Amino acid sequence: MFSVIHSGTGRILSVLEIPKCGSSTLRYLQRSRVPSKDFLKLKNRIAFIREPINRIQKCYGFFCQSRRKLIPPDAVGNYKEFIDFTFETDDEHWRPQVSFLGGRESFIVNKIYKLEAMDRVLSEFLGFLPERQNQSEFSPIDPQYRISDLEEKYKEDLEVYNGLR
Repeated sequence: MFSVIHSGTGRILSVLEIPKCGSSTLRYLQRSRVPSKDFLKLKNRIAFIREPINRIQKCYGFFCQSRRKLIPPDAVGNYKEFIDFTFETDDEHWRPQVSFLGGRESFIVNKIYKLEAMDRVLSEFLGFLPERQNQSEFSPIDPQYRISDLEEKYKEDLEVYNGLR
């Protein structure tokens, strides 16, 4: 989905919501949501992406914190089981970010920012620093577990992220 955020000066910013990339904060700030078919008609289309390995680790923290219906309760008991589960299933929370952007060759946004730039970009646009919403804590992980598999799964995400300033 896409959030439309209005500044106090009449400017409009359209932001592609990618799970675990500030989407809760964006939904908190939005004035309206735009269906996919109308998003391409808007100017100032941007997206925030997160370093992919950090994103999956934060997703595990989100899972531990919220125990939302992302995963059947008996399917995952720890980080390793969670990572294995993400390779066996498809969910927007761990789907590669490039898939939301429309594919590597034809991004549907005008500008991509690293998530670390969100505070700066939004505060410059809005004129104030918005409060972050729904931040998940880091839970205990084994950062090297299946790291080469994760790097392969998120290869395109890593290329895009590492290519940003």
